[in-house]
Amino acid sequence: MDATPRVDDIPEEVASQMSDLDRLQDEFDAPADPPGKERQAGLQASALFAQLFTVGFGVLATRRGSHWALQQPEASALGEAFAAVVDKYAPAFESGPEMALALTALVVIGPRLATDIQESRQTDGDSRESNTHQ
Repeated sequence: MDATPRVDDIPEEVASQMSDLDRLQDEFDAPADPPGKERQAGLQASALFAQLFTVGFGVLATRRGSHWALQQPEASALGEAFAAVVDKYAPAFESGPEMALALTALVVIGPRLATDIQESRQTDGDSRESNTHQ
């Protein structure tokens, strides 16, 4: 039996996040009109970073509890603040295929890794509990 996950096996939430990342990457890579180009790039970068924070905190919420899940306004605020810092220290920052790879890998691997860790902790907790009742 092949253990490789099929596209059909990807949870709807992960597929939605991947679709959002693809859309954001397409918007980020699209040529901007000359007037307001910097502002548009800043908005695109902040949206990309907001999605990254959403995914990261989503993984954390899976491991540590739903109180770690970000609301959209929180993700947007973090994305804007992070984009401003990146613009200050790396003004020539451009997203390329490397960023797309990193974000896609995070979206695909992160939730699976979080589930493995959570299941491992539950298994460890169950075995400790059974050892104390012997």
